[in-house]
Amino acid sequence: MDVYVELDQALKELQRRLQQWTDDGIVVGQTTWREKIPAKSEWPVKLFVDRSAVSDPWSFGFNCWMFDRGWQPLAHARVVLYDGGWADFDWFVPGETYTCECPPIAAVSQFGALLDRIHEILRTCGGGT
Repeated sequence: MDVYVELDQALKELQRRLQQWTDDGIVVGQTTWREKIPAKSEWPVKLFVDRSAVSDPWSFGFNCWMFDRGWQPLAHARVVLYDGGWADFDWFVPGETYTCECPPIAAVSQFGALLDRIHEILRTCGGGT
């Protein structure tokens, strides 16, 4: 059975959290969208920042950072959610840790839980409480 995650609804999970993330010092980059790949597509596949430019999205992604007061990065996370039911999630603490995961995401609520985990990782790496 194929899993299908509604990407537009998942984006709303991110949007609901943006104010709190900003208040906690987390900077979130632009969301990018990728069209499903036709059988004879060219490589590399284009990413779009305008959601309306993608009629049948396969994935969307974003980057986020925690910086110190001098704008040096304390931590960086990258997330790509695929409508097929998984996410690519990696995070990096300069000079310390690089972690890459591909968690299954079978529902929008699971994506929300991943976002909460990302928030906690970045806050912890940034010295937040």
